[in-house]
Amino acid sequence: MRILFFVLSAFLLSACSQQGFTSVFNSLTGNFSESSLKDECEVFPYDNSDSACNLYGWQTFAYQSLAHTKAEHQQALTALGELNGDTYKRLILLSQHHETVNVRLKATDTLFAIAKANDNSFGHFFYILATHNKQDLVNKKNAIYLNAKLKKQTQTSAKLKAELISAQAKIEAIMDIEKTLNTN
Repeated sequence: MRILFFVLSAFLLSACSQQGFTSVFNSLTGNFSESSLKDECEVFPYDNSDSACNLYGWQTFAYQSLAHTKAEHQQALTALGELNGDTYKRLILLSQHHETVNVRLKATDTLFAIAKANDNSFGHFFYILATHNKQDLVNKKNAIYLNAKLKKQTQTSAKLKAELISAQAKIEAIMDIEKTLNTN
């Protein structure tokens, strides 16, 4: 899933400029170097602009935050200030797997709203990120449902197995009584 996320992000990042188009072409032909874009970007603005460096910064931030431990996640949230970029970063962090379902849903809905308000590569990136988070939540909901269904079926199976053992014991008892009656 992370590879897909990275590839989609690279295409969005690359689509924002002619230089980006060259990077997409180079990546398809095997000549793309992530460090070349990293070297070209002295600063990642972390705003809602359409610049390649901005999108590369967002892609890098989102990708790295997916690998956070719970402690690193909390530390990243605590370190954020009140700048606009920090607000976006907070939403990305709040929409990820270390948060509760309700917090993730609210943050993901906000990411969709930001994506809708920004009709550029930044908005498209946030749309892809929000879509990924929404699908992850759907998958988790389905997993919870299927686990509950499996637990119920396991309980039913155990109950039926106990009833079968009981019925077999009764049949054996009846057969023993019948043998005793036939021998007398």
